[in-house]
Amino acid sequence: MIRINLLPAGERRPEIPYARVALAAVMAVVLLLGCAFAAVSARAWLTERDLAAARTRYEELRPVREAMEQAGDKQKRIDAKLALVKGLTKLRTYPYRIPPRIAALMPETLWLDETKVNQDTARSIELKGGTAAYPDLAQFISRLEGDGAFAAVTLKATEGDLKAGTLKFTLELKLKELQGP
Repeated sequence: MIRINLLPAGERRPEIPYARVALAAVMAVVLLLGCAFAAVSARAWLTERDLAAARTRYEELRPVREAMEQAGDKQKRIDAKLALVKGLTKLRTYPYRIPPRIAALMPETLWLDETKVNQDTARSIELKGGTAAYPDLAQFISRLEGDGAFAAVTLKATEGDLKAGTLKFTLELKLKELQGP
């Protein structure tokens, strides 16, 4: 059956072209999906490009990184050796350091004639010398005892020379023992 609308054009109910509306909606959805796909593809392409650039830069820096790692390893070995040397140096009392220390502690009127280092242990030193008076010798012994390098200071002998007006003496200095780390 055919339906005819005889109402005047102003009073007629408008006909909606449902097929065209559906087609427009489908096209809009396809267009939105196409735009979304294009955006995701562009983002993926940019990310891949950045990743490729980062990999290339990483490969360019590989020799530098390896050189830095080798330098770090070498520095660790050097630091370990330096720590060992510092530890050994700290624990040692070198014989060449002792005479300047003794000279700095001597009064002006005191002199040394002979210095002997014990050859077996190198931990004791015998000093022979002279002075004009006992107070100078006592001052020298006090200074030696106050110094941190000597464990013990022993006056072994004294001998006075009345003609020359001098006092000869023999001292034994024991160096402090080496202590472990």
